[in-house]
Amino acid sequence: MQPFCPMFVHRMDMLNNQIKNLKLPFATMILVLFVCFTVPSCIQHRTGEEQQTVVRLEPVSQWLGEFFLSNSYYPESIEELIEWKGLPLPVNPYNGKTMVSLTTSEFDVAVSPGNFFYETVKISGQSTSYLLSVFGEDGLIIKLNPNVRWDNIRDEFHER
Repeated sequence: MQPFCPMFVHRMDMLNNQIKNLKLPFATMILVLFVCFTVPSCIQHRTGEEQQTVVRLEPVSQWLGEFFLSNSYYPESIEELIEWKGLPLPVNPYNGKTMVSLTTSEFDVAVSPGNFFYETVKISGQSTSYLLSVFGEDGLIIKLNPNVRWDNIRDEFHER
């Protein structure tokens, strides 16, 4: 005595073949669903203050480029840049005061948000590049350097 009728077995075989034929589209659908649900959670959502902190440092980055063109090296400190440019640093969006160039790249919740750490990169004793480590309320937001494309930065960190 057979446990299943022949028609049932035939329909199960047909269904099994259909499932085999759907493997690629099904896998594609699973991949699309995976991307749709995981990628948005991987994208960092910036607070308004974080966005403003980064965008407000664009002039400082431009001043550093101008300084380099005039002197063939980057300044040893932000204070040297400010003295050369004769303009103040931008306003810190967290506290409404002038931004501060920090003395360490270590995050400190009491002083780091809305401020940055400036350091030069030296080759054979000559400052050939720089890094601006920009901080928000939860730590490092981004590291900026002379090769940064500000049109991309503005897209990512548009000011609200």
